[in-house]
Amino acid sequence: MHQHGLTSLVNKDILFELYSFSFASFKNRIEYLNETSTNINTLEGKKSYNINCFNYLGYKLLNDDVIFSLIDYQNIALNDVHIMPVNQAKLGLGFKKVFSHLLIISFQLEEYLNITRNDINLSHQKSEFKIQVAYGF
Repeated sequence: MHQHGLTSLVNKDILFELYSFSFASFKNRIEYLNETSTNINTLEGKKSYNINCFNYLGYKLLNDDVIFSLIDYQNIALNDVHIMPVNQAKLGLGFKKVFSHLLIISFQLEEYLNITRNDINLSHQKSEFKIQVAYGF
């Protein structure tokens, strides 16, 4: 999920802290990837806390094609100074057709879900179908 944000118009020093973690395992027939990050922005003693977490789980079929699912969660604080606040998740199911190590085509159905909060929610609920072609070296 890439959030379309607004550039900060604050003309003051912002302390930006970023902490990230990534774990991947592609063994036998199971594929797993986790990418988690959190950042803390401090402006004039006030902090905003943001978190992003992406999880992918795939199962490799006998012919090396893969069926997979994903969850992508994003929570941007109301008082963040870089981008608009949001609290949403993206759920996905897909299929990767592996023609060779040089050509892979993925088909993916995604559902974006707003997570209800009592403050503000500017994200939009939607469904998408995506096709991705990966080729190369």
